[in-house]
Amino acid sequence: MNRTRAYLVKRIIKEPLLQFLLLGAGVFAVDGFLNGGEVIADPHTIVVERDKLHAYLQYRSKVFDTDQIDRYLAELTQDQLNAIVSEYVQEEALYREARYLQLDQADYVTRLRLIQQLEFITRGFMDATSGDISDEAITSYYNEHNETYRVAPRVTFTHVFFNRDKRGKEEARRAAVSTLERLNGEHIRFDQAPSLGDRFYYSVNYAKVEPDVIMSHFGEAMWQQINTLSPSDSRWYGPFDSLYGYHVVMLTHKEESYLPPLNEIHARVEADARRDLQERQYNQAIRDIVSAYKVKLDLDPLDKGGRDTD
Repeated sequence: MNRTRAYLVKRIIKEPLLQFLLLGAGVFAVDGFLNGGEVIADPHTIVVERDKLHAYLQYRSKVFDTDQIDRYLAELTQDQLNAIVSEYVQEEALYREARYLQLDQADYVTRLRLIQQLEFITRGFMDATSGDISDEAITSYYNEHNETYRVAPRVTFTHVFFNRDKRGKEEARRAAVSTLERLNGEHIRFDQAPSLGDRFYYSVNYAKVEPDVIMSHFGEAMWQQINTLSPSDSRWYGPFDSLYGYHVVMLTHKEESYLPPLNEIHARVEADARRDLQERQYNQAIRDIVSAYKVKLDLDPLDKGGRDTD
Protein backbone atom coordinates (compact mmCIF):
# COMPACT_ATOMS: atom_id res chain seq x y z
CA MET A 1 0.00 0.00 0.00
CA ASN A 2 2.96 2.35 0.58
CA ARG A 3 3.81 1.98 -3.10
CA THR A 4 0.24 2.83 -4.02
CA ARG A 5 0.30 5.97 -1.88
CA ALA A 6 3.70 6.88 -3.27
CA TYR A 7 2.38 6.45 -6.78
CA LEU A 8 -0.50 8.85 -6.19
CA VAL A 9 1.73 11.44 -4.56
CA LYS A 10 4.20 11.11 -7.43
CA ARG A 11 1.42 11.70 -9.95
CA ILE A 12 0.21 14.76 -8.05
CA ILE A 13 3.57 16.49 -7.66
CA LYS A 14 4.06 16.34 -11.42
CA GLU A 15 1.05 18.63 -11.79
CA PRO A 16 1.04 22.41 -11.25
CA LEU A 17 1.08 23.63 -7.67
CA LEU A 18 -2.52 24.81 -7.84
CA GLN A 19 -3.72 21.31 -8.67
CA PHE A 20 -1.66 19.91 -5.85
CA LEU A 21 -3.30 22.25 -3.37
CA LEU A 22 -6.72 21.47 -4.82
CA LEU A 23 -6.51 17.76 -4.14
CA GLY A 24 -3.96 17.60 -1.36
CA ALA A 25 -6.49 17.19 1.40
CA GLY A 26 -8.27 14.38 -0.40
CA VAL A 27 -5.09 12.44 -1.05
CA PHE A 28 -3.88 12.60 2.52
CA ALA A 29 -7.33 11.57 3.70
CA VAL A 30 -6.97 8.42 1.62
CA ASP A 31 -3.65 7.85 3.34
CA GLY A 32 -5.60 7.23 6.51
CA PHE A 33 -7.89 4.75 4.80
CA LEU A 34 -5.02 2.85 3.21
CA ASN A 35 -3.07 2.49 6.42
CA GLY A 36 -5.91 1.71 8.79
CA GLY A 37 -6.04 5.16 10.35
CA GLU A 38 -3.73 7.10 12.59
CA VAL A 39 -2.43 5.97 15.96
CA ILE A 40 -4.85 7.43 18.50
CA ALA A 41 -3.36 8.51 21.84
CA ASP A 42 -6.65 8.22 23.70
CA PRO A 43 -9.06 5.88 21.87
CA HIS A 44 -11.96 7.16 23.97
CA THR A 45 -11.44 10.81 23.05
CA ILE A 46 -12.63 12.17 19.73
CA VAL A 47 -10.91 15.40 18.81
CA VAL A 48 -12.88 17.30 16.16
CA GLU A 49 -10.19 19.18 14.29
CA ARG A 50 -10.82 21.40 11.31
CA ASP A 51 -8.68 19.29 8.98
CA LYS A 52 -10.54 16.10 9.93
CA LEU A 53 -13.91 17.77 9.57
CA HIS A 54 -12.73 19.13 6.24
CA ALA A 55 -11.81 15.65 4.99
CA TYR A 56 -15.10 14.25 6.31
CA LEU A 57 -17.09 16.81 4.32
CA GLN A 58 -15.04 16.13 1.19
CA TYR A 59 -15.89 12.45 1.22
CA ARG A 60 -19.51 13.00 2.16
CA SER A 61 -20.11 15.58 -0.57
CA LYS A 62 -17.70 14.00 -3.08
CA VAL A 63 -16.17 17.43 -3.61
CA PHE A 64 -12.39 17.77 -3.46
CA ASP A 65 -12.24 21.50 -4.12
CA THR A 66 -10.70 22.83 -0.90
CA ASP A 67 -11.94 26.38 -1.47
CA GLN A 68 -15.47 25.16 -2.07
CA ILE A 69 -15.49 23.24 1.20
CA ASP A 70 -14.12 26.29 3.02
CA ARG A 71 -16.91 28.45 1.63
CA TYR A 72 -19.47 25.85 2.63
CA LEU A 73 -18.18 25.77 6.21
CA ALA A 74 -18.11 29.55 6.41
CA GLU A 75 -21.76 29.80 5.38
CA LEU A 76 -23.04 27.32 7.98
CA THR A 77 -25.07 28.51 10.94
CA GLN A 78 -23.98 27.35 14.36
CA ASP A 79 -26.83 24.82 14.49
CA GLN A 80 -25.85 23.44 11.08
CA LEU A 81 -22.22 23.17 12.16
CA ASN A 82 -23.24 21.40 15.37
CA ALA A 83 -25.28 18.91 13.36
CA ILE A 84 -22.32 18.10 11.10
CA VAL A 85 -20.01 17.74 14.10
CA SER A 86 -22.52 15.36 15.68
CA GLU A 87 -22.63 13.25 12.52
CA TYR A 88 -18.83 13.19 12.34
CA VAL A 89 -18.51 12.16 15.99
CA GLN A 90 -21.03 9.34 15.50
CA GLU A 91 -19.21 8.05 12.45
CA GLU A 92 -15.82 8.24 14.17
CA ALA A 93 -17.12 6.47 17.28
CA LEU A 94 -18.63 3.64 15.26
CA TYR A 95 -15.47 3.37 13.17
CA ARG A 96 -13.27 3.06 16.26
CA GLU A 97 -15.59 0.51 17.85
CA ALA A 98 -15.56 -1.56 14.67
CA ARG A 99 -11.76 -1.51 14.63
CA TYR A 100 -11.67 -2.43 18.31
CA LEU A 101 -13.78 -5.46 17.47
CA GLN A 102 -11.33 -6.14 14.61
CA LEU A 103 -14.09 -6.03 12.04
CA ASP A 104 -11.57 -4.58 9.60
CA GLN A 105 -9.46 -7.73 9.67
CA ALA A 106 -9.86 -10.03 6.65
CA ASP A 107 -13.23 -8.50 5.88
CA TYR A 108 -14.01 -8.50 2.18
CA VAL A 109 -16.51 -5.65 2.44
CA THR A 110 -13.84 -3.47 4.04
CA ARG A 111 -11.40 -4.51 1.34
CA LEU A 112 -13.83 -3.47 -1.38
CA ARG A 113 -14.53 -0.21 0.42
CA LEU A 114 -10.84 0.66 0.48
CA ILE A 115 -10.53 -0.16 -3.20
CA GLN A 116 -13.54 2.03 -3.96
CA GLN A 117 -12.03 4.89 -1.97
CA LEU A 118 -8.80 4.69 -3.93
CA GLU A 119 -10.66 4.48 -7.23
CA PHE A 120 -12.76 7.47 -6.21
CA ILE A 121 -9.74 9.57 -5.32
CA THR A 122 -7.97 8.58 -8.55
CA ARG A 123 -11.00 9.44 -10.67
CA GLY A 124 -11.51 12.72 -8.82
CA PHE A 125 -7.90 13.61 -9.41
CA MET A 126 -8.23 12.94 -13.13
CA ASP A 127 -11.43 14.98 -13.34
CA ALA A 128 -9.86 17.94 -11.59
CA THR A 129 -6.56 17.95 -13.49
CA SER A 130 -7.77 17.25 -17.02
CA GLY A 131 -8.11 20.98 -17.66
CA ASP A 132 -9.24 22.45 -20.94
CA ILE A 133 -9.27 20.15 -23.91
CA SER A 134 -7.77 21.38 -27.16
CA ASP A 135 -9.74 22.10 -30.31
CA GLU A 136 -7.61 19.52 -32.08
CA ALA A 137 -8.61 16.86 -29.56
CA ILE A 138 -12.29 17.77 -29.90
CA THR A 139 -12.11 17.61 -33.69
CA SER A 140 -10.31 14.28 -33.55
CA TYR A 141 -12.92 12.86 -31.19
CA TYR A 142 -15.72 14.09 -33.44
CA ASN A 143 -14.15 12.46 -36.50
CA GLU A 144 -13.65 9.16 -34.70
CA HIS A 145 -17.15 9.04 -33.18
CA ASN A 146 -19.23 10.98 -35.71
CA GLU A 147 -21.77 8.19 -36.10
CA THR A 148 -22.68 8.79 -32.46
CA TYR A 149 -23.96 12.23 -33.42
CA ARG A 150 -25.81 11.23 -36.56
CA VAL A 151 -29.42 12.39 -36.49
CA ALA A 152 -31.84 9.59 -37.31
CA PRO A 153 -34.33 9.99 -40.18
CA ARG A 154 -37.79 11.26 -39.26
CA VAL A 155 -41.11 10.77 -40.98
CA THR A 156 -44.62 12.15 -40.59
CA PHE A 157 -47.50 9.92 -41.64
CA THR A 158 -51.04 8.77 -40.94
CA HIS A 159 -52.45 5.30 -41.50
CA VAL A 160 -55.64 3.26 -41.70
CA PHE A 161 -55.42 -0.06 -39.87
CA PHE A 162 -57.07 -3.42 -40.58
CA ASN A 163 -56.83 -5.86 -37.69
CA ARG A 164 -55.64 -9.36 -38.62
CA ASP A 165 -56.92 -10.94 -35.41
CA LYS A 166 -60.32 -9.37 -35.72
CA ARG A 167 -60.91 -9.90 -39.46
CA GLY A 168 -58.64 -12.79 -40.30
CA LYS A 169 -55.53 -12.43 -42.46
CA GLU A 170 -57.15 -12.63 -45.91
CA GLU A 171 -60.15 -10.47 -45.07
CA ALA A 172 -57.90 -7.83 -43.48
CA ARG A 173 -55.79 -7.69 -46.62
CA ARG A 174 -58.80 -7.49 -48.94
CA ALA A 175 -60.25 -4.66 -46.87
CA ALA A 176 -56.93 -2.81 -47.01
CA VAL A 177 -56.71 -3.14 -50.83
CA SER A 178 -60.29 -2.00 -51.28
CA THR A 179 -59.85 0.98 -48.95
CA LEU A 180 -56.61 2.01 -50.67
CA GLU A 181 -58.45 2.22 -54.01
CA ARG A 182 -61.23 4.29 -52.44
CA LEU A 183 -58.84 6.67 -50.64
CA ASN A 184 -56.93 7.48 -53.82
CA GLY A 185 -59.98 7.38 -56.08
CA GLU A 186 -62.03 9.75 -53.93
CA HIS A 187 -59.02 11.85 -52.83
CA ILE A 188 -59.89 11.39 -49.19
CA ARG A 189 -57.84 13.56 -46.83
CA PHE A 190 -55.78 12.11 -44.02
CA ASP A 191 -58.10 13.53 -41.34
CA GLN A 192 -61.10 11.78 -42.89
CA ALA A 193 -59.49 8.36 -43.33
CA PRO A 194 -59.11 6.75 -39.87
CA SER A 195 -62.86 6.02 -39.55
CA LEU A 196 -62.58 3.67 -42.53
CA GLY A 197 -60.49 1.10 -40.65
CA ASP A 198 -60.11 -0.53 -37.23
CA ARG A 199 -58.86 1.01 -34.01
CA PHE A 200 -55.05 0.72 -33.78
CA TYR A 201 -53.26 -0.18 -30.55
CA TYR A 202 -51.10 2.94 -30.57
CA SER A 203 -51.51 6.17 -32.57
CA VAL A 204 -53.16 7.07 -35.85
CA ASN A 205 -50.99 10.08 -36.67
CA TYR A 206 -47.21 10.13 -36.25
CA ALA A 207 -45.33 13.44 -36.51
CA LYS A 208 -41.56 13.50 -37.11
CA VAL A 209 -40.95 10.12 -35.52
CA GLU A 210 -37.71 8.16 -35.72
CA PRO A 211 -37.35 4.54 -36.88
CA ASP A 212 -37.18 3.21 -33.32
CA VAL A 213 -40.70 4.46 -32.61
CA ILE A 214 -42.12 2.94 -35.77
CA MET A 215 -40.40 -0.39 -35.21
CA SER A 216 -41.61 -0.57 -31.61
CA HIS A 217 -45.23 0.12 -32.68
CA PHE A 218 -45.41 -1.71 -36.01
CA GLY A 219 -42.34 -3.92 -36.39
CA GLU A 220 -39.18 -3.57 -38.48
CA ALA A 221 -40.83 -4.60 -41.75
CA MET A 222 -43.25 -1.69 -41.52
CA TRP A 223 -40.40 0.79 -41.13
CA GLN A 224 -38.57 -0.68 -44.11
CA GLN A 225 -41.68 -0.23 -46.24
CA ILE A 226 -42.42 3.32 -45.08
CA ASN A 227 -38.80 4.33 -45.63
CA THR A 228 -39.12 3.62 -49.36
CA LEU A 229 -42.02 6.07 -49.83
CA SER A 230 -41.87 9.57 -51.27
CA PRO A 231 -43.75 12.26 -49.34
CA SER A 232 -47.14 13.29 -50.67
CA ASP A 233 -50.14 15.01 -49.11
CA SER A 234 -52.58 13.42 -51.55
CA ARG A 235 -51.46 9.85 -52.22
CA TRP A 236 -52.04 6.75 -50.13
CA TYR A 237 -49.70 3.73 -50.22
CA GLY A 238 -50.02 0.10 -49.24
CA PRO A 239 -51.19 -2.19 -48.05
CA PHE A 240 -48.25 -2.75 -45.69
CA ASP A 241 -48.00 -5.70 -43.33
CA SER A 242 -47.19 -5.07 -39.66
CA LEU A 243 -47.15 -7.09 -36.46
CA TYR A 244 -50.91 -6.65 -36.09
CA GLY A 245 -52.40 -6.52 -39.55
CA TYR A 246 -52.40 -4.36 -42.68
CA HIS A 247 -52.04 -0.62 -43.09
CA VAL A 248 -52.71 1.97 -45.75
CA VAL A 249 -50.32 4.89 -45.30
CA MET A 250 -50.04 8.55 -46.32
CA LEU A 251 -46.51 9.88 -45.81
CA THR A 252 -46.51 13.69 -45.76
CA HIS A 253 -42.99 14.53 -44.59
CA LYS A 254 -39.60 12.84 -44.62
CA GLU A 255 -36.22 13.96 -43.25
CA GLU A 256 -33.18 11.98 -44.24
CA SER A 257 -30.54 10.99 -41.72
CA TYR A 258 -27.67 13.49 -41.53
CA LEU A 259 -24.53 14.25 -39.56
CA PRO A 260 -24.56 17.72 -37.93
CA PRO A 261 -21.37 19.73 -38.50
CA LEU A 262 -19.10 20.09 -35.51
CA ASN A 263 -19.85 23.78 -35.00
CA GLU A 264 -23.54 22.98 -34.40
CA ILE A 265 -22.87 20.47 -31.62
CA HIS A 266 -19.50 21.68 -30.36
CA ALA A 267 -20.49 21.88 -26.68
CA ARG A 268 -21.83 18.33 -26.68
CA VAL A 269 -18.77 16.93 -28.44
CA GLU A 270 -16.44 18.84 -26.12
CA ALA A 271 -18.15 17.38 -23.04
CA ASP A 272 -17.99 13.86 -24.50
CA ALA A 273 -14.35 14.27 -25.50
CA ARG A 274 -13.43 15.49 -22.02
CA ARG A 275 -15.19 12.55 -20.36
CA ASP A 276 -13.42 10.19 -22.74
CA LEU A 277 -10.05 11.75 -21.91
CA GLN A 278 -10.71 11.51 -18.18
CA GLU A 279 -11.75 7.89 -18.50
CA ARG A 280 -8.63 7.01 -20.47
CA GLN A 281 -6.43 8.82 -17.93
CA TYR A 282 -8.16 7.02 -15.09
CA ASN A 283 -7.71 3.60 -16.71
CA GLN A 284 -4.05 4.36 -17.34
CA ALA A 285 -3.57 5.40 -13.72
CA ILE A 286 -5.07 2.12 -12.53
CA ARG A 287 -2.83 0.18 -14.91
CA ASP A 288 0.18 2.09 -13.59
CA ILE A 289 -0.73 1.21 -10.00
CA VAL A 290 -1.14 -2.48 -10.87
CA SER A 291 2.11 -2.56 -12.86
CA ALA A 292 4.05 -1.36 -9.80
CA TYR A 293 3.46 -4.77 -8.21
CA LYS A 294 5.14 -8.06 -8.99
CA VAL A 295 2.85 -11.03 -9.45
CA LYS A 296 3.78 -14.50 -8.30
CA LEU A 297 1.43 -17.41 -8.95
CA ASP A 298 1.27 -20.06 -6.28
CA LEU A 299 -1.67 -22.20 -7.36
CA ASP A 300 -2.19 -25.89 -6.93
CA PRO A 301 -2.15 -27.74 -10.26
CA LEU A 302 -5.63 -27.85 -11.72
CA ASP A 303 -7.08 -31.31 -12.20
CA LYS A 304 -8.61 -30.74 -15.61
CA GLY A 305 -9.76 -34.30 -15.83
CA GLY A 306 -11.83 -34.04 -12.68
CA ARG A 307 -11.42 -35.94 -9.43
CA ASP A 308 -12.69 -39.34 -8.55
CA THR A 309 -15.17 -38.85 -5.71
CA ASP A 310 -15.72 -42.59 -5.06
